[in-house]
Amino acid sequence: MRLLDEEHISDIAVGAAILGSGGGSDPYIGLLMAREAIRQFGPVELIALDELDDDDLVVPAAGMGAPTVIVEKLPAGDDLIRAFHALGKYSGRAPRATMSIESGGMNSIRPIYLAARLSLPVVDCDGMGRAFPEIQMTVLTANGVSASPFAMSDERGNIVLIEAVSNKWFEVFARSCVMRMGAVGSIALYAATVRQLKAAAIQGTITLAEAIGVTGAMPAAKKRIRSMRYARRSVASSPSAARSPMSTGESQRVSPKAARAWLAAAILLENAWRSNFRMNIW
Repeated sequence: MRLLDEEHISDIAVGAAILGSGGGSDPYIGLLMAREAIRQFGPVELIALDELDDDDLVVPAAGMGAPTVIVEKLPAGDDLIRAFHALGKYSGRAPRATMSIESGGMNSIRPIYLAARLSLPVVDCDGMGRAFPEIQMTVLTANGVSASPFAMSDERGNIVLIEAVSNKWFEVFARSCVMRMGAVGSIALYAATVRQLKAAAIQGTITLAEAIGVTGAMPAAKKRIRSMRYARRSVASSPSAARSPMSTGESQRVSPKAARAWLAAAILLENAWRSNFRMNIW
């Protein structure tokens, strides 16, 4: 166990942005929320799964929707607390800790904000090792962990609880709900025991994000080149690293677009695979 203070949170936010591979939204707003919560309630405990009992319940807390909307609808944080409490009440068990559902952007920081508010520890693991677009697209799903029960809340105080036959159906129903909530909402899901997470979760990802973000303290003249080299080495050495790129090329244009409570984008690559070859990726 160790304590996370404001400086640690800043480093984690930088690393989370890199691990997100462009997904998960800009962590800056989550960083501001976590900083303020730590100032008010004190540092947050970061623990490993081995520091909990196998039967302890861990509940991830996250946001869902189009990241661009958060710029206009700034989260107050109470919606995340409501969703977390609603899931615990519905399941009949008090969560022992929280965790990140993904290593990417704001959702790497939201659990730290919640942990500070509720005096809970954060477990050093997540459900994917990077950002993901749909609820079912996690290693937790691949290892048989259900997203049920699922709780969602918005800034108005609405709370939605969902039971579904599969994690894919959670995505279908939750996406419809979040669109009605204004394209963004706070969620609690994938409640799992420590025993389940030891077999399914990707461990050490908050520490990895922090290690990448530490390079932000380097002198400005060397920071960019050295930080990216360090980031590549750190990610390449992680258990979740992808060893072979799908393609390489020069990014000429990125065209983001909010649609169906997602942030989609088209990327134009020049010289992909071979010279004078152009490829659009959605």
